[in-house]
Amino acid sequence: MECLKAAIHNGADAIYLGGKSFGARAFAGNFTNEELKEAVNYAHLYGVKIYVTANTIIYNNEIKDFLEYIKYLYQIGVDALIMQDIGMISLVRKIFLDIEVHASTQCHNHNSEGIKLLKSLGVTRVVLDREMSLKEIENINIDIEKEVFIHGALCNSYSGCCLFSFMNGGRSGNRGECTQVCRLPFKLIKNGKYIDTPNKYLLSTKELNTISNFDKLLDSDIVSFKIEGRMKSPSYVGYVTRLYRKLIDNHTNKVTSEEENNLKILFNRDFTSGYLFNDKVMNTSTSNHQGLEIGRVLEVTPKKIKIKLSKQNNKEELIKIEKQELERKLKDMNIKETMYDLNGGLPNEAYCMEEIRGKLDQESLKNSSSVRQTVGRIAIFILKRALYERNALISFQIYGILISSWRTNRKSIWGNTDIK
Repeated sequence: MECLKAAIHNGADAIYLGGKSFGARAFAGNFTNEELKEAVNYAHLYGVKIYVTANTIIYNNEIKDFLEYIKYLYQIGVDALIMQDIGMISLVRKIFLDIEVHASTQCHNHNSEGIKLLKSLGVTRVVLDREMSLKEIENINIDIEKEVFIHGALCNSYSGCCLFSFMNGGRSGNRGECTQVCRLPFKLIKNGKYIDTPNKYLLSTKELNTISNFDKLLDSDIVSFKIEGRMKSPSYVGYVTRLYRKLIDNHTNKVTSEEENNLKILFNRDFTSGYLFNDKVMNTSTSNHQGLEIGRVLEVTPKKIKIKLSKQNNKEELIKIEKQELERKLKDMNIKETMYDLNGGLPNEAYCMEEIRGKLDQESLKNSSSVRQTVGRIAIFILKRALYERNALISFQIYGILISSWRTNRKSIWGNTDIK
């Protein structure tokens, strides 16, 4: 619920979220039925729509329970369903005539023929595949709403077509049970022989970030922009939503260097503009959060590391020191406990050259290793500050005439709240 509120109060026009069943994020902190009702009521108070994911493949023995769940969503007033199963889309549209259905990216929406079929079934919006370019999207000339992902995690495989998790561990992404095996290290084999590779995360992708090209998206016929916030914190959901809200309202792609750095601190695996703009999407060095580079290691001894910081750092901020052996995990250290100035004191802030003391793995920490900030005061600050002023919408009746207020906007943005 905190992620939902963060998205609403930072400018989202709609929130997509999952219930406990039939969603493509089975292991996220999804909403119970009562929480879904609360979410709908809270969002509607501020004029924000709720789209519920029911986007897994449905087995025959689940159809009765699935339709009961859809009936409940219909009764509590969700604004749309996001679905994958073609048979269930057809059935739901026949039973619930006035419910809005969006075709999930799991439908593999990448060509005119498939989108025409979805439109014939009553689908009003398609979430287009993340592997499509903007030119390919604009070439789809069908009278249907287009939606794209603009920020967040990328899949390695074609949308809705990955069986890697199922083949590797029996958990299917099409049933909401993806194990994200593409984030693990792999070895390369050619003709039965192992090929030495400089990096080990051969299938891991970067994080999508379309800010630098966002003006082009605003000028396109895309009507809705989607932020992937699965398993992310309220601070991430809120801040990313706020930045794109600003870009939409000002019809620009300009952000400050501080805003760019904040995005890196909150979460990134290196950023890419994605297939939308034909950018490189792979980061084979690591699948972990990279943070923001803030300095370099100058000297390593068995008991301490001397680092030179390139930007101010503070207490209660977490850093990672990058080891040269990339197959090893990055080392986390909490500056609050371990950072000393050159006089041996514990500083509140650091600006230049500082020392970190503790039991160190001297062999794996070398001079010139990158020092990166991964969590900072910004996360706490974002949660405590109201970043987007939004008034509640009320309806009232005077002499039998209903007067209401409702804000509409052709371009919309919405954040994911799979995690409460």
